[in-house]
Amino acid sequence: MVKHPPDWDSYGGLPANPDVGSVVNMFLTGVARNTALREPMVDGLTDGGIQLEWYRAHRHLVVSFRPDLSITAYLYDSETGEEWAGSLPDDIAAVTARIAQTAL
Repeated sequence: MVKHPPDWDSYGGLPANPDVGSVVNMFLTGVARNTALREPMVDGLTDGGIQLEWYRAHRHLVVSFRPDLSITAYLYDSETGEEWAGSLPDDIAAVTARIAQTAL
């Protein structure tokens, strides 16, 4: 996604910020240590961020890495009705541990 050309999505999308790409790589390395997690779907965001998505049965988790290096997440469980959205800590280890708890 870092190598995408400008306007890669025909809506003015920016290539991913290289710093965001580095953070996502660190994040995925940490997540990969938990073998219970499946590979996420990876999408570029038009503002130069990167979004990861996991779907499993009744759970949907989205983690977005913004160009300003902030990390946000959204979790929805259609079976229980649980819904959560918010900012995640800057500490990648804390974020990966929290994601691992979702068992996606």
